[in-house]
Amino acid sequence: MSVAILVVGRYNVDAVDHLLDVQFNRAWREDAVVELGFAAKASTLGQVGQLPGVMAVEGMRSLPVRMQVGHRYRDGVLFAYPPDGDLRRVVDVRGAAFEIPERGVLITRKLGEILGLEVGSTLRLQTMDEQRAKLDVRVVGQVEEMVGLQAHISLRELSRLLGEEARVTSLMLRIDEASERVRLARSTSIHGCLASLPRRTA
Repeated sequence: MSVAILVVGRYNVDAVDHLLDVQFNRAWREDAVVELGFAAKASTLGQVGQLPGVMAVEGMRSLPVRMQVGHRYRDGVLFAYPPDGDLRRVVDVRGAAFEIPERGVLITRKLGEILGLEVGSTLRLQTMDEQRAKLDVRVVGQVEEMVGLQAHISLRELSRLLGEEARVTSLMLRIDEASERVRLARSTSIHGCLASLPRRTA
């Protein structure tokens, strides 16, 4: 009995370590996140990039949507990524990274099962903001992620579908380890910014 307990206990530790590695080292690779609280023009990246200690900045957009096929639907989030982005990636449960397609969307495998979607299927996305835009997109791949019912799209593709210039709601930052992150957070003075959240300690 004691041997069984030790094996199970070790498995749990390994599982947690794997989850943390996938999420925080392979998928979320930024040092800090600035949540804007609104959809800002991509030029915002230039402002933040001038802050002391910021080595790189990438913007992405998260948009609450209703994902629907026929009478079946689920509410979730559509994540839009910049071209050639490196700080925030789509990673499956095994730690493999997926490229964001230039056209169409990636969806979680669980979402595909619930809505009966396959690669090549058309997914209706209705934005839950004031626009209530309805977008029909092609599913180009499925990802077995840790959690969530979400879809992933390129920022350019989302902008094209919405008929507007690229906008971002979050800024991912890579910070010089020698910089003072408290000073960085306090110096973030973008109008409407909700938070600047350092994810790692020096």
